[in-house]
Amino acid sequence: ELIEESTLDMAIQFLVDHTQLPALRALMRMSSISKSMIRDSIEALVTLNRSLAEEVIARDDEVDKFYLFLVRQLKMAVRDSSILSEVGFKTTRDCLGYRIIAKSIERIADHAQKIASMALKLEEKPKPRALKMIRSIGEESVKVFEDAIKSIFKLDMNLADEVIRRVMQLRKLEAEAIETVLNEQVSAKDASNLRLALESIFRIAEYSADISEIVINMTVKSPREATLIKKKAED
Repeated sequence: ELIEESTLDMAIQFLVDHTQLPALRALMRMSSISKSMIRDSIEALVTLNRSLAEEVIARDDEVDKFYLFLVRQLKMAVRDSSILSEVGFKTTRDCLGYRIIAKSIERIADHAQKIASMALKLEEKPKPRALKMIRSIGEESVKVFEDAIKSIFKLDMNLADEVIRRVMQLRKLEAEAIETVLNEQVSAKDASNLRLALESIFRIAEYSADISEIVINMTVKSPREATLIKKKAED
């Protein structure tokens, strides 16, 4: 946190260390905030709730703080093996996996913020067909994100594999959803903003699949085995 500043310099101080807030607990908190951001951003989009959209945008700063804190912990653990177990990891390989997972969650929060930004730009609420599709796809994106996070803490390869399958199915709806929005009787500006919001919803699902792939990599014994599992899920 910033503790002192002038026109020429500033002083910042870390108020939390790895013993007070272990990496896995920080990751859990980060994912919890991100999940609420996704839900609220979609709600703001379909109801045109501008105050809710502004709250979502403000919450992104909290996710960024946890992300930077996690990266700091992971770097410390890689440099000092005595810290490794203190932050909740068994090997330095885990650090790389969780570093990528943390980045994916941070990007998911960014997309939730983007959806909220689109909600602020809309002139009218989405039309019934588009609204129904946005809600449906949004709910599934939240669910796959929830399950991707569960697979991390359980190190559940089967659940991670299921998430990848569901995201592959969701990808097939992207063109249909965008076409539905473009065919609605709305202004060109609203159509463009809704399309961008939909793309962010799909990106959230895709980042959830990325997280699940990392979980699979962390639970299998060899890269070849991980590749075979991923290929099976995609087929």
